[in-house]
Amino acid sequence: MGPSATFVTPVTVLNTTSSVAVDEVCVGVVGDPSTSVANMTTIVNAARARGISSINKLAVDTRIFAGPCTPGDWEWGDLAEDYGAQPSAAVINEQLLSVTVMPGLAQGNPALVIYNGPGSSEVFDYVNLATTGAPGSANTINYGYVPWSQALIITGSTPEKGASVTFNPAAMDPDNHYARVLKSYFNAQGIAVTNIVYGPGACSFNPLGPPPTNAYNLISLTSPRFDAMINYTLLVSDNLYAELFLRALGVNYGDKTGSTLSQGIRVIQQQMIKMFDASTPYNQADGSGLSRHNLFSPLFFRELLQGIMEEPWGKAYEALLPIAGETGTLANRFIGTPAQGKIHAKTGSMSGVDSLSGYVDNANYTNIVFSILSNLCNCPNQAQVNVIDPIAVLLAELSPC
Repeated sequence: MGPSATFVTPVTVLNTTSSVAVDEVCVGVVGDPSTSVANMTTIVNAARARGISSINKLAVDTRIFAGPCTPGDWEWGDLAEDYGAQPSAAVINEQLLSVTVMPGLAQGNPALVIYNGPGSSEVFDYVNLATTGAPGSANTINYGYVPWSQALIITGSTPEKGASVTFNPAAMDPDNHYARVLKSYFNAQGIAVTNIVYGPGACSFNPLGPPPTNAYNLISLTSPRFDAMINYTLLVSDNLYAELFLRALGVNYGDKTGSTLSQGIRVIQQQMIKMFDASTPYNQADGSGLSRHNLFSPLFFRELLQGIMEEPWGKAYEALLPIAGETGTLANRFIGTPAQGKIHAKTGSMSGVDSLSGYVDNANYTNIVFSILSNLCNCPNQAQVNVIDPIAVLLAELSPC
């Protein structure tokens, strides 16, 4: 792994009797967070170019990850939200669905639910409990899942003749979702799929090794470079990307003991020990910070950021961070202040929590490193930001006594 590395997803065809009616199409998913519906189209077009007309078994093999894909201490309610998408090896459109709810013809009628994709409406399982309310009433449409079900539960009401609402819940079973979406793309192009199989060992051979003698590589999907993807992750604070990069560390450098998640965490721990005196207590539970079992102090982040800056790649890392008043999650903060353009920092927020950690370009000093964490605050996040940002501005203005 390195700045120019990429995720590569091999798609292999196994055929023992016919090159047209093939026995198996195997997708060896590798946890590429950039995989999109465009990649589904690429796979299908490659099959059509080979003259494939039918597939007996469409397999989505997730064996690259060991153990459960989702940290066990994530909050159940987060799993339906875009920021809580599950980091499976099988990813499509960051696990997000597009669903529109609009009022029925009259008050009291069921609301209308429209699935916008990815894939055809057949891949969308849902229970519609939403109703049409009185004209001018509040729109209270909500959604979520119940345990052990991938059916999205849609509740609330939308006013008669009111505007539609579109939302993007995360798929509850990403592996199943990936397989069904890909099948729907094949079907839409006239390629019949008889069976779908997904999970570890779904393929009849190891898709990440050399193909068997009676198989061939249909196509390999290649992601953008890691440096571009990490830049995106830091700029928009994308949880799924962060989680899958952690698992990539586990796959490539882990000790092959326990889950891929735990292996990735240990790889980071070992690297931090090499970089600085990581004696400050902390607990890392995941790759994104979504778990409330992550426990870090400002002192830890200050030591970590200082250690990064002492590495040969420190300045390159700083350049990937959001810039105050200009890019990413800081684009709309610090505008018109002395900190604009001078702070490179990572944001972090959840209910009751807000943080800002990074570097300050100050002409009077070199390598000002800071970390500000607000925790267990019974107040809106904006109220916490209103306290954090003035402190960061003071650091940008800091001058010798």
